[in-house]
Amino acid sequence: MAIQEPQKDTAHESADSVPRFSEEILRIIAGFDKSHVTLWELQAALHERGIAAFMVLLCLPFLFPMPLPGLSTAFGFAIIVLSLSLCFGVDPFFPQFIGKRTIEVNTLLKIATKITKVFARIERFFKPRFTFLAEGIFLRLAGITIIISALLLALPIPPIILFSNSLPAIAILCISVGILEKDGIVIAFGHLTMIATCIYFTFLWHVISAGIRKILEFYQITLPFF
Repeated sequence: MAIQEPQKDTAHESADSVPRFSEEILRIIAGFDKSHVTLWELQAALHERGIAAFMVLLCLPFLFPMPLPGLSTAFGFAIIVLSLSLCFGVDPFFPQFIGKRTIEVNTLLKIATKITKVFARIERFFKPRFTFLAEGIFLRLAGITIIISALLLALPIPPIILFSNSLPAIAILCISVGILEKDGIVIAFGHLTMIATCIYFTFLWHVISAGIRKILEFYQITLPFF
């Protein structure tokens, strides 16, 4: 009588063998053997992971307080292109002025290392739930929310204004991760963050415009739009 060997839990092993998304991002960035990388090169490296993965990577630099002169506008427009592709189900195409923009690989590595440590604690909580929010018309709605957040990210606001980059980046990150993981709760949190960001920017506009009006009144200068 033949003795049957105990069956291995291949499902468990295969799940463990699949790298977490944050670890994969870190591996991809570490694989570049140059000091700077273009958006076209990042797009090619993340092609298999899809549009949402690319949007996650593009918004990472704005989650931490570090100088990124000129990048918020370029990356914001890049995210708009990606979100339009997400809405219409077509491959993204970057015009030359966006695709040629570069970022230091060391900067990306530092950010990815920090985000990997954060994701290591929270990534296990991401799971498929309320998956309808990542499909069909709700996926297009998510794309619209990302477009609004990316427009706010692309505004040429001085970095001294607190959260002007991080808030829209968090909204983009949540929705992108939610799409990747089919997690409707994370997507919903991204929508709420975008709404909070719009309220914050509206408040900033009223404060700044009121300050400008006071200065104009002091110098007795009249402008039609103030």
